[in-house]
Amino acid sequence: MTSIITILIIELIECVFGVNYVDVKNYNISLGVNVFHGRFDKDCKYFMFVGDLEPITQLRFGNELIFPSDTGSKNYNLFVEMFIKNNIKLVSFYVHTFHKGLLKEVKRKVISISYDTYSYIGNEEFMYNIDKPILVSVDIGPKPKHPFINRLISEYPTSFVQIFGFTCVYKGFTLDGKSGPRYRFGYVYDSDHPALVGYTMYPYLIEECSVIKIYKTYFNYENRSNPNYESSWVQLYDKNQQKYELRPILGKEYWFLRNYSDEIKSDAVICSAINLYKKYSKHGGIPLVTLDISELASPEIFGIEKVTGSMANNWTYKLYKLKKEFEKYCKIRTVIDPTIKIRNIFIQKKKYYKYNVEVYRNSEKTYVYNSFNEYYEEIVSKDLKIFKKTNEEKYDEIHINDYPKTVKMMKKWYPIKLDVTVDEEQPSLFEKKEISNKELTIHHFSINETNDFGESILNKYVFGRVFRTTSFELGNIPQEPFRKHRVMIVGDINTNKFIVRNKSTLDNLSTPQYQLFRLRI
Repeated sequence: MTSIITILIIELIECVFGVNYVDVKNYNISLGVNVFHGRFDKDCKYFMFVGDLEPITQLRFGNELIFPSDTGSKNYNLFVEMFIKNNIKLVSFYVHTFHKGLLKEVKRKVISISYDTYSYIGNEEFMYNIDKPILVSVDIGPKPKHPFINRLISEYPTSFVQIFGFTCVYKGFTLDGKSGPRYRFGYVYDSDHPALVGYTMYPYLIEECSVIKIYKTYFNYENRSNPNYESSWVQLYDKNQQKYELRPILGKEYWFLRNYSDEIKSDAVICSAINLYKKYSKHGGIPLVTLDISELASPEIFGIEKVTGSMANNWTYKLYKLKKEFEKYCKIRTVIDPTIKIRNIFIQKKKYYKYNVEVYRNSEKTYVYNSFNEYYEEIVSKDLKIFKKTNEEKYDEIHINDYPKTVKMMKKWYPIKLDVTVDEEQPSLFEKKEISNKELTIHHFSINETNDFGESILNKYVFGRVFRTTSFELGNIPQEPFRKHRVMIVGDINTNKFIVRNKSTLDNLSTPQYQLFRLRI
């Protein structure tokens, strides 16, 4: 206990007094350090560490100080790069020395790390292992940028243009792939605005490019700070040129792919997304809220929430419904599956209040349940339409006389074991309550007793797999913002209520981040 408190006090002192550091042995960084991610060759990782408000002044190897040799001097600013290639870990760091506030010189040093030791190596050995361009991920939003990125700004009466590219020389060091690493843009993303290819959402705009241009046009000649209309574009230059426009959908903005070269369609997934968009564009555009159960058209862009789960006999389950904030002015009107010849499954033409779509699927069969509250004069009644995928070409509606048999057959495999991620926004089917104090936080998860139609679902659902999202890639080095990784905490909790306890600052270091406690059903 004493050692944990001591560590916390040391970290607090370092934070208060502005000591930014990188520990390359334990993959540990102080709070004031920005991380830029990248990749090179196959499955090789790259990191660049740069101080945010205050510079990095210490490079550590566990408890040992690599640089500087004494802790008294603070006239340094370190840029630290880490290259991980199979079992090889190389660290290159640029030492910026200042005198009376002015930059005096910049030196680059390289070390090779092997288990519990490190040694300085020459540039020839360093570059022997860095034989491919470094593809650096970049956030095009208003976030800090990699220090080797150059930005050219051009301002005009009605527009503003930014051009980004990597420098070939930094402070006298050539970055050409021979004397020093060569850098290109890797994943280009916007942590505030996802990308759309057709109606398919992507976490990034492109995987690799050489130049980025961002255009912003203002349609108000007298007052740029309060324009009548504003248009934003991103153009990405490489072998495959792409152009994105910032567009709103249901109150949220996305980078929408507008122009592209034919080479991009060599990717089968992207090609399918583009083809789906073209098919609907020829018919006056996709309806405002369309549910694609293949999810080639991402449901979240249409305000649709999703719950996933599993059942006995290898059945999988998905529940789709419109989020509550969109129910007053949006309706799901079309349910489709664009992976088959006849795409339309069900077109909802009636006036309804609530609408749930459930998809039951195994290796042989797929059933789509459409449940909705239908208005008839002043009476509201529930209606159900069931469709079955009969072949690879279409879905057929099941005759109403066969409904009881179909519903009974599916109930035989209940309960449905639902997936839940404890640190994400929860769908309306669940309820999450939080109790916290200064030391720990407890979350209480439960499944609603009734569904949108007032029917009891106590025997229909239980929680199954429980996940958490991962915040860190190595040590306390954060994941790239556009990546979303989930880790399973429990494989089958099998209850409709449970409690999650977050790790306390006073817990033993071996205590898991989350502890789950099953409650009685």
